[in-house]
Amino acid sequence: MAAFKNQHYVPKCYLRRFSSNGKSISLCNISSNRFIDNAAISKQCSKGYFYGEDLVIEKSLGILEEGYSKCIGALERGQDDEFENNIHIIRMFCLVQYYRTKVALTRSIEYLKKMGDLFGKEDIISNVSGMSEKDIIGSSIVNAFKVRSFISDLDFVVVRNNCSEDFISSDDPCLLINKFYSQKFPKVSFGLSSSGLIFVLPVTPRFCIIFYDSGVHWIEGKRGNFVDINRYQDLVALNLLQCLKAESNIYFRDKANIGDVAAWFSKVSKHRVESWCNVNIGVEDPEKPGVFKVLREGEIANGTKFLYHVEDVRAQPVEWMSFLKYRLKPDTYSDGSAMGHVRPATRDRLY
Repeated sequence: MAAFKNQHYVPKCYLRRFSSNGKSISLCNISSNRFIDNAAISKQCSKGYFYGEDLVIEKSLGILEEGYSKCIGALERGQDDEFENNIHIIRMFCLVQYYRTKVALTRSIEYLKKMGDLFGKEDIISNVSGMSEKDIIGSSIVNAFKVRSFISDLDFVVVRNNCSEDFISSDDPCLLINKFYSQKFPKVSFGLSSSGLIFVLPVTPRFCIIFYDSGVHWIEGKRGNFVDINRYQDLVALNLLQCLKAESNIYFRDKANIGDVAAWFSKVSKHRVESWCNVNIGVEDPEKPGVFKVLREGEIANGTKFLYHVEDVRAQPVEWMSFLKYRLKPDTYSDGSAMGHVRPATRDRLY
């Protein structure tokens, strides 16, 4: 049992690929702005019984991680057919990784707390906020498996790094971003069904995998399922994402081969997310039944009917990769409701 106590929310099989010896890794600690060489991988991104002592989730994750390791191994060996035939494993790993970290736990706790504060101590929703952290993160991971069909339509591309500098990673390495929403609808939140959805996961210092909505975007220079980058600014754009989303540590293989992490972090520091969800309250207009006005900060809720809307806050990149292009006529669907623009493949799952 003790052998499973130290449970990783970023798995060792992932971190080892950003290591020069498979046992230690270099890092930059955000709070202290210190570079640390040769930090033990076994002590990174882990907590005692983070997923619980019954080991059900821990062992299930182990199966997924084993498949991931084999698939990335094939990519590194140049066995492209084997890798591409098992891309569904990477897709699932990417989704689960987004939902299994300490940042994911923080998101869930903040959401439950705000809902509990909204509805009061006697409401059933506030009872949910009494869940333990293990219950919350366990529920988060189970949810990832439930919603996997929502991203099954996303295309993928492997970014092959031809720059002299490496890709970096972090303690929250999977990014959920959306150029379409960020640039066209900057004040609107997006979800897994949204048009323009993008998942970004660096998997080694030389490879980064991107899942994207091919109805909105196309990849300039894509050959098969690969695109080569030679522009330093494309490397920077991808590495800035890790600086934007990291909780405590940024990881890399070689300090001498990563560019300027301190400068990158400084560039995104004002854009890092401080609160992961917003609660909007709408009050019915007494003179216009069925019409609700969203309360602004400081306004008092005078009325008898209310609507509550909780939206996720997403990380907003400060730079975008030059090879990520818009299609001339995006394939998207909207009925004009608050649902926003969704991908045609996910439309039927929303009703």
